[in-house]
Amino acid sequence: MRTNYVLIDYENVQPTAISVLDAEHFRVHVFVGPGQSRVSFEIASTLQRMGPRAEYIRVSAPGKNALDFHIAFQLGQLALREPDRACPSRWRSARRWWSRTSSSAGPPCREASRP
Repeated sequence: MRTNYVLIDYENVQPTAISVLDAEHFRVHVFVGPGQSRVSFEIASTLQRMGPRAEYIRVSAPGKNALDFHIAFQLGQLALREPDRACPSRWRSARRWWSRTSSSAGPPCREASRP
C-alpha cells in the first residue's frame, strides 16, 4: 500500500478526528508555530501511539507564512525521497485536504473531504 504523508498546519487547523490516521500506511507531521504552547490531548495521544510514524515539527521563527514555508520544504523533501510512492497531503482548512493531483511524476492523489 502507498504511504500517505499528512502534513498538518496546526496554527490554522486543529483536527478533531486525527485517530483515523493511526494506520500503518499513514505518516503524520504536525507543524506547530512558535506561539503555540499546547496541542489537544487527542492529537498528542494519537501521535504518541503512532510512534515513529508521526512527529511534531516546531517552527521557531515567527513571521507571516513561516509555517507554510516549512511545510512546502517538507513536501519537496518527501517528493525527492519517495518520488514514486509518496502521496503527500496537507490539511489546509476545516473541510478540505490538499494533495497532489494525478500526474506522470507520481501516484494519483486527490483532494478529498477530511474525516
